[in-house]
Amino acid sequence: MDVVATLAEQGFTHGDLSAYNVLVHDGRLMLIDLPQAVDLAANPLGLTYLRRDADNIAGWFRARGTDEHRADPEKLAVLLAKAGNLM
Repeated sequence: MDVVATLAEQGFTHGDLSAYNVLVHDGRLMLIDLPQAVDLAANPLGLTYLRRDADNIAGWFRARGTDEHRADPEKLAVLLAKAGNLM
């Protein structure tokens, strides 16, 4: 959640986030495949992409047994929208 919130704080969302775009290297989380990152303010569908990213990543973790409270796509979408000053 922290890494996607940091991206939102900078005014962007990944745009095509999935578990396949999240790597761990030397104990650090790395997002890859960022050329399609979406500007949340300039793109009229910015919030739609942000919501899709939240649904995709939360759904992946939920399918693998993460507590539903910790991987709630609605809560993640709200957190990201707030981080991006969209709420």
